[in-house]
Amino acid sequence: MNHESYKFGDFRLDPVQRKLFKREKIIRLSPRAFEILLLLVQRQGEIVEKTELLDRVWTDSFVEESNLVVHISALRRSLSERRGERKFIETVSGRG
Repeated sequence: MNHESYKFGDFRLDPVQRKLFKREKIIRLSPRAFEILLLLVQRQGEIVEKTELLDRVWTDSFVEESNLVVHISALRRSLSERRGERKFIETVSGRG
């Protein structure tokens, strides 16, 4: 079966299998971290507002922004970003 996947750096995000690969190794992500990454990859080059991330990932739930911060931090670790490095995920102060 041929389906769309997203490639960036050494990574490949497969939305159908719901898996992130680094080369051929599977990188484990929580379901919410996967949803965040998928949205960010689909909107590459655009600013995705915090409110949109919260609304899309935590549908019908009220959550604190700190939940988003925790998941973004985990994603950065999974993507091998070092402290202060913003190779794949960039935070724009006050926006997203």
